[in-house]
Amino acid sequence: MAYNIGSMFQRAGETIGTSIGQPISSVGTSIGGMLTRSAEREREKNAEEQFQQIMGAYQNNPAELQRQGLRAKASGDKNLQRIGDMLLEEAKRAQTVLEKQASRTTASVDRARSRYDALVTARPETDTAFEEAVTLRRTLQTAKERAESSEATDKDKRLYDALKTRSITPQQYTAEMIKDRKLSSKIVDVYNPDKGIEEKVQIVIDDVTQKEVDREVIGPVAPKEYKSPLDTTKGMEIIETTRASMNKAGEDASTLESAAAFAQNRDATQRGALGTIFSGMKEFAGVGTEVEFHRAQIRQIRMQGVLGMLPPGVASDKDVQLAMDASVDFNSLDNETAASYLRGLAKIKRAQQTYESEKLRWIRETEDPNALGFDDYVAYKDARNKMVDFVTGDAAKEFLKELAAARQLPEPQQTEQIQRLRNAGFGDELNELDQIEAAIANWENYDKKPEGFKDA
Repeated sequence: MAYNIGSMFQRAGETIGTSIGQPISSVGTSIGGMLTRSAEREREKNAEEQFQQIMGAYQNNPAELQRQGLRAKASGDKNLQRIGDMLLEEAKRAQTVLEKQASRTTASVDRARSRYDALVTARPETDTAFEEAVTLRRTLQTAKERAESSEATDKDKRLYDALKTRSITPQQYTAEMIKDRKLSSKIVDVYNPDKGIEEKVQIVIDDVTQKEVDREVIGPVAPKEYKSPLDTTKGMEIIETTRASMNKAGEDASTLESAAAFAQNRDATQRGALGTIFSGMKEFAGVGTEVEFHRAQIRQIRMQGVLGMLPPGVASDKDVQLAMDASVDFNSLDNETAASYLRGLAKIKRAQQTYESEKLRWIRETEDPNALGFDDYVAYKDARNKMVDFVTGDAAKEFLKELAAARQLPEPQQTEQIQRLRNAGFGDELNELDQIEAAIANWENYDKKPEGFKDA
């Protein structure tokens, strides 16, 4: 019998291969399943951790929990889809909690508002009750002291007992005491801090103990009507005096202007005619025996600073300079000089008229009859005029040139150079300039300038 050895080996190999392959395939399948289950558990763990993180961050924020839940639900991972459902459930729970809290808060606010409204409604009654209690206590104390005093009458004791048992009110007790003239009252103004006003209050005093028994508010004190200081007797007198001085100065200026025109062309026979013209103002013209009085007037004009009311430059013209010469005897002047003298006096009178007019305006704007600060204004105007005359005068040009150069130097060289100028014969100029600058600075620093004088 012939055997096909090759076929035998072939079949044997297939049988062996099949026998060996089946177990190995089974082993591979088992390993694959194990790996799959391990990965699934890892994804579940990650999803659980992610859920815990989201809850930790947004557990009280339903809107954010819902957003994160919807986002997880949209994922292709069934584990994330599962926690998405869980997050949506937590979002509903958190929303319910918030709504309950809001409801409780609203109810609490409503209760608080109701209590507040009740307090506001009851406040007047509470205040009244408190005031009545205070009045009762005070009246009881007074009644007790009267009833227990050595001078107590049967009525004092009877009324005290009635008050203790509330058989009578404090007001009735007070009325009975007043009948016996054992109480007196007075009305005073008392400031009420709660209302911020003054009130008229009637206070009842026990004549025996000299203690307050009762008080009653009559009503608010009428506001005090404002009365301008200018409406007082002093204020009106000052205004009238100032106005009269202004009008008189204007009249005198007109008279002097006419006299100057007359004096220019007078002849020897007319020299005495000026005495008639000056009969109403001889004290200023300086004629006859009034020369000394004229000199006193000149001194007063210098002190008042009236010349500050003249336009810049006028104070230094020859007419004014001649009129301000207190040594001039008018009766000895020739016609031209006399006319110049009178023109100067007229200009000064116009300045005095302006001075009084400005003073009157200052008083009215400030409502100050004393015109405090007006002298500073006049001094400023005078200083400004003097400054114009000073800087334009020939004598001062060299001094101002030297002074300007000195002021460009740093300290201490500046001070040393100015002192040298003073020693070199410019002392008078420096003193005058210092006075001018001080007067100007004083006005500029004055912080109570009336509105109409701020642009002076």
